[in-house]
Amino acid sequence: LTQVPEVEQFIKQHSSVAQLKKTFREFLNVLCRTTLDEAVLAHVEQVGHIHNRIKLPAKWFVLAMGALKLELFPYIFQEYGSDLAYVQKVIAATEQMIQLVEAHTNQAFIDALLKEVDRKDALELVMREQAALVAQVQESSQTLAATAQEASASASQMAHAAESIKD
Repeated sequence: LTQVPEVEQFIKQHSSVAQLKKTFREFLNVLCRTTLDEAVLAHVEQVGHIHNRIKLPAKWFVLAMGALKLELFPYIFQEYGSDLAYVQKVIAATEQMIQLVEAHTNQAFIDALLKEVDRKDALELVMREQAALVAQVQESSQTLAATAQEASASASQMAHAAESIKD
């Protein structure tokens, strides 16, 4: 990971190699499970939310899953190579788990991103409404100032007229 400068910089900014190793071990445990429950899926979805929060490029995650398969499959063949029928089952199961994890992680990433977009759209709407209100208040203030100026001029004329009548 640290051989690619862009990835290394990203890791330093958002995590550490030690933390990624810990996360990877947890991920391998998920892949080795024979049953899935809501807690596992919730954990996988949390990873997607984290990927969105740190703005991990989605292609990096997809490429990492592909690279993982390239690394795992030789070990599977090495361990179970004498029983091809079993190797096929293990590879199929591993592939399904990786696809499931990838799908749930990416869906959580997309859902979190869509929520951000919805919030941004809502904030932009509020900002437009506030700008319209500010413009309306400014217009009303200008109208009120003009009216006050006219009233003051009128009062001044009336006072002047009253002075003229009095004299």
